[in-house]
Amino acid sequence: ASKCHHQHLPISVKHYINAARGTNNYDELMAKIWNKYPDKMKSFSDDDHKPRVKFKTCKNWITGDCEFKGKCYFLHAPIDPTKKGICLKALSDECYHTAESCDFQHMPEGIKSVAEYEKAAEGVETYQELIKKLNRGSKKKKEAKKR
Repeated sequence: ASKCHHQHLPISVKHYINAARGTNNYDELMAKIWNKYPDKMKSFSDDDHKPRVKFKTCKNWITGDCEFKGKCYFLHAPIDPTKKGICLKALSDECYHTAESCDFQHMPEGIKSVAEYEKAAEGVETYQELIKKLNRGSKKKKEAKKR
């Protein structure tokens, strides 16, 4: 498989097609496959096929039913409901849109990574709650700097 130019996965074509339904891109598809078939995918050592960045909120996390916790390939944090997901280009400073004009969410001020974003989202359920929590945190930091 390492010299082959075609994709090799340890699941059937039928499972692959079923997993592809409702996905919009390759990373989203691979995240769905890794979450749906973790036992089969554990033996799959090709890092090129592992999802690179969490950018869509885990549907099971929303309902409190995600069994993968920190190993989930989907985001365990709420995103702006007006956006399609996390902007992967903005994470690497390559997005040419402003945060307002981009279809995808750019990280709030002070958040540098998806992992930081998830950590900040611990204990909140909605995007509005998360923004309030982040704003409170930045106010505390500004007050501490004044002292």
